[in-house]
Amino acid sequence: MKKLLWLLLLLALPAHAQQQVVAEKSKISFVYRQMNVPAEGVFGKFQATARFDPANPAAAQASLVINAASIDTNSDEGNEIATGADWFDVKRFPEVRFVTSRVAAAGTGRYALWGNLTVKGHSRPVSAYFTAKREGSDGWRLEGSVPLKRLDFALGEGDWKDTSTLANTVEVKFSMLLTGQP
Repeated sequence: MKKLLWLLLLLALPAHAQQQVVAEKSKISFVYRQMNVPAEGVFGKFQATARFDPANPAAAQASLVINAASIDTNSDEGNEIATGADWFDVKRFPEVRFVTSRVAAAGTGRYALWGNLTVKGHSRPVSAYFTAKREGSDGWRLEGSVPLKRLDFALGEGDWKDTSTLANTVEVKFSMLLTGQP
């Protein structure tokens, strides 16, 4: 009986397996304005799981965990400030988390997603649009962006709260390669 249960469990696994997010071919970046000059940065380390079928977007799921210390602002001084207590406070909050709650079609090859983002202990609902394009024989390139208000997540405390020097809106961009069958 035990062998039969194990066999049934093993046969059921592929039907529930997640697709793979290929991290080395994926990117999470951000654009912000400092003294009205645009600047960009990236997060170098993250883990993501996802399931996406363009024929059934309502069944889509995604989870993302970003290593906050992997921030790269293109400046050693900027990286030190960004990981400090006034910004990401990586000693206390090493991860940024996002989990989808819903995905829906929003036109040909275009989708909307809703979910919960947690940064520095502050959780907020967020939404974004993204596109899905076939890449390779079994892959999908998912690309989109979401504008965030950094002060909603206590990013930039103390003197950094001044939005005349550093804009409150930050655009987070994502480009994910998802492979495998949904």
